This record gives sequence, C-alpha cells and structure tokens, in this order.
Amino acid sequence: MYFLSLISGIIIFIAVLALHIIIWRIKKPQNEIVFLLFLFIIFPFLFLIFIFFINIFKSFTDNNLLFSAFLLYFSLSCAYIQTYPAARANAPSLQIVYFIYKSRAKGLSEEEIINKFSISNLVYERVEDLIKENFVYQQDNSILLTKKGVILANIFCVYRRLYGLDLGQG
Repeated sequence: MYFLSLISGIIIFIAVLALHIIIWRIKKPQNEIVFLLFLFIIFPFLFLIFIFFINIFKSFTDNNLLFSAFLLYFSLSCAYIQTYPAARANAPSLQIVYFIYKSRAKGLSEEEIINKFSISNLVYERVEDLIKENFVYQQDNSILLTKKGVILANIFCVYRRLYGLDLGQG
C-alpha cells in the first residue's frame, strides 16, 4: 500500500505539472502565482473532496491510500510553487554558472563575469515581477507594498527570525 501511495502521489503531481506546462505554452496567465495555487492546490483539493464523497457511497479505494497519495502530492506541489519564482527568474548564481559553461575550458575572469551583469537588469526584472504579481505598486518615483506585499514581507520576516538570520541580509 505504501508503494502504491508513493507512485500515485508522484503520478498525480506529474500529471498536473504536465498540465501546467501545456497551459503555459499555450498562454501564460497574467498572475502566475495565483494560477499555480489554483492549478496545484485548490483544484486538486476540490477533486480530493469529490472522490472522498463518492467513496462514502461506493467504496472503490482505500481512504488511507487516497489520503497518503494526496498528502505526498500536496507536499510536492507546495515545494514546486515555493521554488517556481526562483526557477523562473534569472538567478545571478545560475547565470554565472551558465556563462562559465559557455566559455568552456577557457573560463572567465571575475571581471568578465561582473561585466556580464548590470544592476538595472537584475533589479528591474525583479521589480517588474513584483508589480505583475501585485506585491508592490509604483506611485510617482516610489515603489510601495500592497496588502499582499505586506503579508509576504511579514512571512519573510518570521521565516528569517525562525532561522536566527538578520532581516535585510542576504
């Protein structure tokens, strides 16, 4: 039963991930994170409730199997949603590795790597993402937090404190 739960949870995740990729290839949604939450969490949760409801009247599977498979699925989905923004963004560390890879055996000097980056590109893309996801908004020459941005900042602060890390440090 444990193996079946494991396989079922992974297969469900891969199926939803494939659906995610297909949808993104056809048309990327305006608010990606909200859409990911709906696609990976809300829709499957409603489906799980529906299956549990049907299972009450006509037992076609073991509820423990169903629950454990979906628990694994939801765990994988939460991990995916959490890492999606970082994977989607042009992370400087990954870009550095890519630049060095493209240089092959010749390698790159520290100065050559630094010259490949501009602060405006690194910051501008992140600010645009935050505006698009409605975490911040621009008013005159200032960038301000939305209510959603305040919630995210509070979560970030609690997360940093839990690990004993200073706020605002990298």
